[in-house]
Order: sequence, then structure tokens, then C-alpha cells
Amino acid sequence: MHNEKRRQPRFSAIGRVEADDICVFPGTLVNISSTGCRIRFPIQVTIDKEKEYELKVKFSQNSVTKEMLLIGQPVYAKNEIASEIGFKLLRSPGSRILESYIESFMMEIAMEQDDCFVENTSYAELNASCQYQ
Repeated sequence: MHNEKRRQPRFSAIGRVEADDICVFPGTLVNISSTGCRIRFPIQVTIDKEKEYELKVKFSQNSVTKEMLLIGQPVYAKNEIASEIGFKLLRSPGSRILESYIESFMMEIAMEQDDCFVENTSYAELNASCQYQ
């Protein structure tokens, strides 16, 4: 995965997306941030970049049990055998659920980084950094 410069961190996420105005088949969520997402549909689709679409997102993780209704405006589309569409997320009924989902992702990453620090630091380094009184 290449590094992209974005205002908000984007997270890989697996989920099902229903967008009836775009495709009769559900799409697959590729990644998401608080301001956008990328969805892959199984067939080629045609979209209007000026239109706002309802996206019903259901994550595969058990941590988010609710379906989120998000409103997205397409910013890019890549059509090959399937279609991959990038959406800018607008204020939506599911915005608060998305915010808490993103916060939980950020907490997990922070905890993993702390664990990684401890795992990659030798006992001698930890001991030397402690101050004895």
C-alpha cells in the first residue's frame, strides 16, 4: 500500500455496502475515514459525480453492530471488470456512529503502538530508563 497524504487517516475495513441507486448488488467497503470511503462494486456501474448517494454500510467486525446510513458524493471512479468508487462523506444520519468507529480504530492503533514499543525495547533499555530512588 502506498502512502497517501490525507487530512484524515484512512483505515482498511471490511464491510458490505448497499447503494440501490448505484448497483443492484452490494458493494464491498475497501477503506474508510471520517471524511471519505472507497467501495468496490462487483460489476461496472455508472455514477453521476454531482449526485449524492445513500450508502448503507454494515461492518463485518462485531464491534459495530449497527448499520450506518451515510451520504456520499463520488469524487472518483475506476471502471474495469468491477467498479471502484471513492466517496466524499457528507453529514449523514450515521455520522456519529462513524465517528465512534473511527475513534475505536485510533484507540486500537495507539494500543498496538504502545505494545510494539515494549516488545521492541530490551529489558536492559527499559531498566536503564527507570530512575531508582
